[in-house]
Amino acid sequence: MWEFFDGLITGIDDDIKVKDFLIGARWSVVLSDEGGIGIAPVFTERFDRFDMSYTPRCEMTLKEMAMGIYKWNFFEASLALAAINAYYNAPSRAMSDAEHTPTGRRSKKAFKNFCSKYTTEGRSIFIEPYYDSDEMADIPGRIDVIRRDPEFRDYIYSAYDELIETSDRVFISGAAIVNRSVKGFVEKASALNKDIIFAGPDVPLAPSLSNHGVRDSFGFIVDDTDEFMNKAKSAMYRDDFLVLGHFAGLHFK
Repeated sequence: MWEFFDGLITGIDDDIKVKDFLIGARWSVVLSDEGGIGIAPVFTERFDRFDMSYTPRCEMTLKEMAMGIYKWNFFEASLALAAINAYYNAPSRAMSDAEHTPTGRRSKKAFKNFCSKYTTEGRSIFIEPYYDSDEMADIPGRIDVIRRDPEFRDYIYSAYDELIETSDRVFISGAAIVNRSVKGFVEKASALNKDIIFAGPDVPLAPSLSNHGVRDSFGFIVDDTDEFMNKAKSAMYRDDFLVLGHFAGLHFK
């Protein structure tokens, strides 16, 4: 597990600082002083493990905030992944290396279009997908969804080891990084030579993912930082922020 996290941390420049951040009901958001914004899902459990000596603050470096990814407290881990995404998904960094989708309202369909390139053949597993079960039905192919809190027709985490045996690929969201389940999902899929794809607005466009057998990383880049932060500080739902940026992908193999 530590090697996976180490790769994300060591790639972050030491001198980039946190300009603003927040932890909302559903999302953590971090804005860097170079204009990158990252988001990550918020989990309400494991608050009992919160380190009261830890005080996130503006002007600390992104790398300092990102170190919370090692913590079992999911509030710290959520803020940490948002900091990681603020670095790797910053427009100034991601624009040159990634393949980009349309911005604005057309970005709403980009996630489904990306996944559909793979799911039309064989069987696919989605770990904590960004969309609910009804929306996942719009993605073609045979799909199994795994969530910690299953919706109708979803599977629980313990079903993964059996499902991956007969699947061709697994799509993993940033939620699996925050709740520390990512190691088991990646290692099992890699051992069985299955395609591993990280996909979602909370996924880092980090080159280090290629060291763990990841085929593609498909994350979100915020284009309008001011409007995004304004919405985040009030009430932000999915459709609110998808129109303020676009998805982009890194292809590793």
